[in-house]
Amino acid sequence: MHNGSSCTSSFRECYKEVASWLGNNKVMADIMFVICFCEVWWNVEMNRHQGIGKWQEKLPAAKQRAAFRANEVTIHSVFARQRLLKIKDTATTSHPGFVRYRGHLGQCGTEPSAGEDLFPELSEQEYSKEQVRVFVEKAIEVHGNHYEA
Repeated sequence: MHNGSSCTSSFRECYKEVASWLGNNKVMADIMFVICFCEVWWNVEMNRHQGIGKWQEKLPAAKQRAAFRANEVTIHSVFARQRLLKIKDTATTSHPGFVRYRGHLGQCGTEPSAGEDLFPELSEQEYSKEQVRVFVEKAIEVHGNHYEA
């Protein structure tokens, strides 16, 4: 992509396109939702899965092994699901972990998008909320698939 001391035209075109996305309030709201979701749910779960279980705390550090947490799976899967359900019910309205998403959402258009999107009858705000609903419902479904009896 880099051609000597100047950028190639294809790189400049790509940069312009990406920069235009970052200037779009709807895109920024969507990106912020994913960031907030990762901070509120995903990172918490992955850190727990990869962490050291309480039963190993008295072992010397060299003997402790990450991710051996089978004794905690049942209770933590219930808590994880409860947190997903809370996100589903409150991400677009009041969940404290999604304040930055809602800030960007508030900058999105409130008028129907006049055929520009897949759902022209929805405003950018309504469309973003619908995407959040579908995303979280799919996360709940996938989480349930992992822990079905």
